[in-house]
Amino acid sequence: MDVPAEKSFTRWCYWLLAAFAITLAVGFVLGDNLSLAGKRVAKVAGVDPPGYFGVSHAILFHRNFDLTEEYHRVKPDDSPFTAMRKETGHYGSVYAIGYSILATPFLGAGTLLDRLAGNAPDGYSHFAILGYCLTNVVLTGLGLIALFTFLRNVAESWGTAPRPAALYALFAVGATFCGTNVGYYAFSPMSHAATVFCASVFLAYWWRVRDRTDIRSWVLLGLIGGLLSVTRWQDIFFLGGPILADLFSGTAGIVSRIRSRIVYGIVAMLWWIPQLLEWKYMYGKYLTVPQGGGFFVFPPVFFPQALFSTRDGWIMWTPLVLLGLGGLVWGALRSARLILPWLVVVTLEIAIVGSMWTWHGGEGFSERYMTSSAPLIALGLVTLLCLATRPARILAMAAAVVCCVFTAVGAVQFRLDLVPRSDRLTASEYLTDKFRLREVRRRKAAVQRAEQLIGQGSPAAAVAVLEAAEVYGPDREVFAELSKAYRASGREADAQDTDRRLTMFLQSRLF
Repeated sequence: MDVPAEKSFTRWCYWLLAAFAITLAVGFVLGDNLSLAGKRVAKVAGVDPPGYFGVSHAILFHRNFDLTEEYHRVKPDDSPFTAMRKETGHYGSVYAIGYSILATPFLGAGTLLDRLAGNAPDGYSHFAILGYCLTNVVLTGLGLIALFTFLRNVAESWGTAPRPAALYALFAVGATFCGTNVGYYAFSPMSHAATVFCASVFLAYWWRVRDRTDIRSWVLLGLIGGLLSVTRWQDIFFLGGPILADLFSGTAGIVSRIRSRIVYGIVAMLWWIPQLLEWKYMYGKYLTVPQGGGFFVFPPVFFPQALFSTRDGWIMWTPLVLLGLGGLVWGALRSARLILPWLVVVTLEIAIVGSMWTWHGGEGFSERYMTSSAPLIALGLVTLLCLATRPARILAMAAAVVCCVFTAVGAVQFRLDLVPRSDRLTASEYLTDKFRLREVRRRKAAVQRAEQLIGQGSPAAAVAVLEAAEVYGPDREVFAELSKAYRASGREADAQDTDRRLTMFLQSRLF
């Protein structure tokens, strides 16, 4: 294929990604407008989202970190993470400040629309919340475009021709969106999707300037990397990636290289000034662990759970990760400078998550703390596609598609509350229920109906509903509700038998 045709195909890939990004944003707005099932898509609720929103709102409207008004108007669920601090008398927010900064322009734009629409321009009205919640949707779309740029360049560096390089990069981007938790958290008002954007832009620009020694290029890389590091603090490890890569570059131009890298580090650390100021205001210290003592445990004893637990384990819930990690290992053996630094980064990220007693991220989908490493999984996947033989490449792509389907169905289960959110899963919950979503939904509906009947004083009717639901397979909620219904009906022996069945079911939970 001639060069113009190859460039045309690459442009087509960019247009496709741009169209996808626009579709995400338009779909989000339409979904919020339709309010399916009586629920708005754009909302700020729970524990983490009000914390992020409060800081963004306070920065935009008050130019400070006082969250008194914000927590009164958008109240977080009860949590020590957003409680008033005894040491300062100010409300706390244990979340990194970067996402709140990134969301501020979107909150401001929404507030302007509220003013034009005649709504109260106070940052709490309809368009303000919609604009704020669009932050991650827009950043995800832009991040996918940046990730494509990076992966296409990497693919060509492996000796792949431009057209297949663009094709592999596009495939890896799509697989990363569908096969990791990037797609899921694109619609969640927390920092995860924003870190994918920052990490993708950081990697794409690093590739562009990795051999340069001019100060200007590395100042900009430092600005991007610094923002990434205060969007999720663990992502400070990304800042070391370019430096590790330099260790494989020889000694040519060493003085100018060291000078530009020092400036890079200093500029990156400038982003920590607002973070330190926020900590000082809320916690009375410039340097602190906002979550409190004991939040980290070393060595990282939860390392296996973070990867392999059926309670949100990164590989278990999004098995595409395994393909990506395999590609990183293979690539590191072939080109240490290109891949090894990022393999080190992702390993350190896993280690820090494995050192947290909240390694599971609460009720998160997959290992949500590792979402920022999704671009590195994409790097491993595109490396795998470039280095593999044709039969192996076809097999890897087929495996990636299967992983994407597995994860997409799991996301549907999770979003519809058809799978336990805060416990290890049994084999049926983890695997076979994915092929029986209709039956699982009917089972869930039966539990909800039984709860209503018991509340209405009709436990016998609840028993009938739940016993009929058992045809859809064993389920912890059915057992628990059936035991309650039996007891309310005076059938203690049946209740005790159901309790034993529930115990046996829970004993079958996987790792």
